[in-house]
Amino acid sequence: VCPAKNFIDPELFFLSCDKIKGMLTLRQRRTGDAVKLPGRGTKTLKKLFTEEKVPLCRRALLPVLADDAGVLAADSFGPDVSRLAQPGQAAFEIIFRKE
Repeated sequence: VCPAKNFIDPELFFLSCDKIKGMLTLRQRRTGDAVKLPGRGTKTLKKLFTEEKVPLCRRALLPVLADDAGVLAADSFGPDVSRLAQPGQAAFEIIFRKE
């Protein structure tokens, strides 16, 4: 269940169970992948990585959480706001950890 705050930071947030379509996949960025981050507009991951000056050698290493409908979240950047759970709603707690 989603707590009062659905977005703690880009590494910890809650996704709505109802808004996940099909299978969850952790993968690399694909051409055309886009995300609408909290407090920002919709951008392709390529443009986002370029604007944030993510080195080319690191871009393929950043995991992207996706389902059959598209990107749910990008590591280090956060979730797509349209997929965030509302407080009290059934949710998946997502934590990106670096080890």
